[in-house]
Amino acid sequence: MSLEEVTSFPLLANPKGTMLRDTLESAFRSVNKEVAPSQEAYNSLTLVGLVKAGHGVTILPRTALSGLELTHCRKIRIRQHVSRDVGIVRATGRSESPAAAVFRQFIQTEAPTFAAALQIS
Repeated sequence: MSLEEVTSFPLLANPKGTMLRDTLESAFRSVNKEVAPSQEAYNSLTLVGLVKAGHGVTILPRTALSGLELTHCRKIRIRQHVSRDVGIVRATGRSESPAAAVFRQFIQTEAPTFAAALQIS
C-alpha cells in the first residue's frame, strides 16, 4: 500500500511533537500529502485498539508492534521507505558504561554509515 492510498482511510496517529509523528509527517511530505489524523494517541496499544474497534488505520514501526495482540488486525507493508534518525546522547564529563562503550564501538566498526550519520567521534 502506498502512503497516498493510506490517505483514503481515517488515520490514527501519535500527537504532534512525538518522534513517530515527526517521521510520519516527513514521509507524507515526501509524497506531497498531509497527515490529518481522525484521532490521536500516544500509546501504540491504544492505536492498535482503535484499529481493532474499526476506527481507522495506523502506521507504526515493527518494533512498536512487538508483543501486542494483533488478532483482528492486518499488517500491510508501506511501499515507500520510511526511516528515522537515531542518535547517541552522552553526558559530558562522565565516563561511558562498559555496555555503552561496546555499543558505540559496534556502531563505529560494524556500521560505518550509521557512525557517519550519527557523527560519533
